[in-house]
Amino acid sequence: MRLKKTAISFIVLTLFLSVSLLQPASLKRVENTTNLSALCKVWGFLKYFHPEVAKGFHDWDEILLSSIPKFSGAENLTALNNEVIELIRKAGGINYMDYDNTIPDTPIADPNFTWLEDQTIFDWYTTLLLKILKNNNLNETRHYVQYSEYIGNTIYENEKSYADYEYPGENIRLLALFRYWNIIHYFFPYKDVIGENWEGVLEEFIPQVINAQNALEYNLVMRKFTARINDGHASFRSITIDNYWGVYFPPFDVRYIENKYAITRVYDNLNTSNADIRPGDIIISFNGQNVDELIDFTLQYMAASNEARLHYNAGYFMFSGSNEKCSITILRDGIEKVFTLDRHHFYDLYAEEERLAGKIWDILPGNIGYINMGLLMPEDVDPVMTNAELLNTKGIIFDLRNYPNGTATQIVKYLILNSVKFAKFKIPDPVNPGSFIFSDSYWIGPYGSNGINYKGKVVILVDERSVSRSEFTCMIFQKAPNSTTIGSQTAGADGNVSRLTLPGGIRTSFSGIGVFYSDGTPTQRVGVKIDHTIRPTISGIRQGRDEVLEFAVNFIKNQ
Repeated sequence: MRLKKTAISFIVLTLFLSVSLLQPASLKRVENTTNLSALCKVWGFLKYFHPEVAKGFHDWDEILLSSIPKFSGAENLTALNNEVIELIRKAGGINYMDYDNTIPDTPIADPNFTWLEDQTIFDWYTTLLLKILKNNNLNETRHYVQYSEYIGNTIYENEKSYADYEYPGENIRLLALFRYWNIIHYFFPYKDVIGENWEGVLEEFIPQVINAQNALEYNLVMRKFTARINDGHASFRSITIDNYWGVYFPPFDVRYIENKYAITRVYDNLNTSNADIRPGDIIISFNGQNVDELIDFTLQYMAASNEARLHYNAGYFMFSGSNEKCSITILRDGIEKVFTLDRHHFYDLYAEEERLAGKIWDILPGNIGYINMGLLMPEDVDPVMTNAELLNTKGIIFDLRNYPNGTATQIVKYLILNSVKFAKFKIPDPVNPGSFIFSDSYWIGPYGSNGINYKGKVVILVDERSVSRSEFTCMIFQKAPNSTTIGSQTAGADGNVSRLTLPGGIRTSFSGIGVFYSDGTPTQRVGVKIDHTIRPTISGIRQGRDEVLEFAVNFIKNQ
C-alpha cells in the first residue's frame, strides 16, 4: 500500500517539476532587497537541509555568487520563484520516493521556518518543494557545520575565508552577510532573546553591505551587523578594523558610573605627560569631540548582551587610536580642565596592569579572607584553600570582577560537601539545524566528603566585568551553602564560543551553547543572580574606596 502511495506521489511531483515554470504566480514587482533576502534564506536552507549540499557535493559559495545577479534581475514574483526553483535544481535531484511525508499539508509552526510559507514571496509550488526537504530531513552528515566533542557547540572548519580580499566585491560581501545570517538563524542558542526580528535585520543590512565603498566601510557595516545579535561573545577582528580603532590607549581606566564615564585608575608610570588626571574625574570631551556624541557613535559597533557591558566595552574603544597623542577635557569639582596626554601601546598598558595587580589572596581586617580570582592559577588552589590562616576566617570574598583561570571546579570541593546540580545547557541538535536540546542538569562538587570543607561565609563579588567563565564560576560558587552574591549586573554572556571566518579576513564568534541555572533560570543578557545590588559611586572613586568590597566586608562582619 505504501509503495503505491509513494509511487503516485513521485509521479505527481515529477509532473510538477516539468511544468513548474508555467505555474501562475503574481506579476507584482519586487524590490532588490526582497529578492536578495529570499535568496539568502533559500540558499542557507538548502545548505543545511538538502542532502547533496549538506554533504559538500557542491561548491555552494560559487553557486550563490552565480545566483546573485539572477535574483537581483528578477523583476516580479514569477521570475523570483523561477530562480528559487532553479537554485533547488542546482542543489541536485531528489528521490522523493524515499520520503514518508511527500506532500506536507500543514503549516510549519517552528518560527525558524515560517518564512517558507510567506505567500507574499513564494508561490505554492516553491513552498511545497522547500517543505518537503524540511519535513524529510534525513541527513546526518554535514559538510558546512560540525559539532565539538563533549560540549556540542558548532564548528565551521569548511567555510572559505576569502582572506585575500581586504575589500571583497559586492557579491562576496553579500556572501559574508548571508553566511553569518544563516549560521545565527540555525545555530545560535540565544536567537530567541536577541530582542528584535532577525529577518528584519537581514533586510536592513543588505543595502548597507552593497553600498559599502571601501574596506573600512565594509568592516564597519559587518561589525555593526554582528553586534545586533546582542551577545557579549560576538567578537570581531580584522586587520582593517584593528587599524581603525588603533592600538594606543591613554594611561587610565574608565567605567560608566552614574551615567558618566569616569576615570577609575591612573597608570602613573605611563602618565609620561604628567597631566593632572585623577580617579573620579569625569570625561566630557576627547580629542575635541563631545563625549555624548562619541558614546552614540561607538555604541552601535559594540557587541554586548546588556547595557552595563555595552558601556564597559565602549569605554575600552572610545579613547583608543592610532596616534600617540590625545587631548582630554575632564570635569572635577565643577571645573573643566583640559590636558594633553601620551597614549601607549596596548602591550605596555597590559604590562602595567600586571605590575599593579596586587596579591592573589589576603586576610583583610576583621579576619576576612580575600581571593582575587583573576590572579589565582590552578597550581595555587590547593596551597591557598588548605592554608590554615584562610580556613579559620569568618568568611572568604571571592572577587570575580575579572576573568578567572579555570579554577572553579578545584575550589568548589572545599566549599561543598557533596555534588549538587548547578546548571543545564542548551545544545544545537546535530540532526536538526534550528533545533536545540536541553541537557540534564549538570552536577558540580566532590562525590563524598574530601575531609576539608570551609565553614565560614562565602561572598562572591561581580559586576559588568564578570563575563563568561566568570559568570559560570559564580554559578558554581553559589552552590556553597553559605554563599551570597554582591555587586551589579554581570555581562550576561555565557557558554562555549563558536568561531567562524567571513570574507575580508574577518574573524568573529558567538555563544555556541546556552547556559541556564538548573531550575531553568536564564543567564543570557540578564547575568547571574545577585543577592545585594551594590554599585560604585563617583564620590567613592575619588576617595579611593572600593564600595562593593567594603559592603562585602561589613556583610560578613555583621553575620
